[in-house]
Parts: sequence; structure tokens; C-alpha cells
Amino acid sequence: MKALIPILILSMLPQLAISQENSIDFSSIPKNTNKIIIHNNLNKEQNYYFIGETLINNGYAIDKVFKDFWTISTVPKSGGNVNISYILNFVARDSTIFLYGSYVLGVMPTNDNTTVANRGEYGSPIRKAFLYMMEFAVKLSDISNMEFKVEKY
Repeated sequence: MKALIPILILSMLPQLAISQENSIDFSSIPKNTNKIIIHNNLNKEQNYYFIGETLINNGYAIDKVFKDFWTISTVPKSGGNVNISYILNFVARDSTIFLYGSYVLGVMPTNDNTTVANRGEYGSPIRKAFLYMMEFAVKLSDISNMEFKVEKY
């Protein structure tokens, strides 16, 4: 009986990975979205501290903070079982948080980072990077308070 428990747990791992992506309804998010705008009722200083606290409470390390411009960037974070590293970038404003990101294949981001966007096939690195960005966004607010933008850089 004890031997069956590890087998059952291992057989559920692929389902857990699939359910992670399925928990976000991508059909409501326009293709190529690369900026998430989160609306709330906080002023820019409250949003700034809210972002920082939420990052720290969720295992992110903060890399760059510029209070003059109300911006925060994370230290590159590993994409888990996908061979990517990604960075989340935030701008705090009154009643609004702007979230965008970048990623690179491998573990060491370079100057060749790619903008995170809602594109790519299920399980692809760019899709996973967007999933990580969305997972963090829903820690800041309900998806109904979000606006999705396609920005040309």
C-alpha cells in the first residue's frame, strides 16, 4: 500500500502542471498582450509598497527600485521546469499598477531579453513566461480589474 502512494503522486504531476496554465482563462486576454494594467483604489505610494510587499511575500527578490519614478524590477527568476529566466517590471501610479516583463532562454538574462507576451504554443517558453507574469498579477488584483495592452517597443 505504501508503495502505491509515491506512484499516485508521480502520476498526478503532469495534471498539476496542466491545471496551473488552465487556471487562467487565456481566451479573455488578447494575443500578444505584453503589458498588464491593474486598476485599484490605492495611491502611487501605497501601490509601490503593495508591489514590494507582494513580491517579497511570494519569493521574489527585488533588483532595482527607483522611488523617484515609482518603479520596481525583480531579480531574474528561474522558470522552474522550463529553461527560462524572467524579470517582472512594475510602475506604480495613483489607482494603477503597470506590469510588464522580459525573459531569456537559459538561466542568465542578458541584454537580449525578450519581452513577455501572450503568444506561443501551450508549454512554450514565451507562453510560460506570460503565465508567470499573470500568476503574479492575480496576486495583486482580481482579473476583472485588469486591462491588457499590446505595446510596440
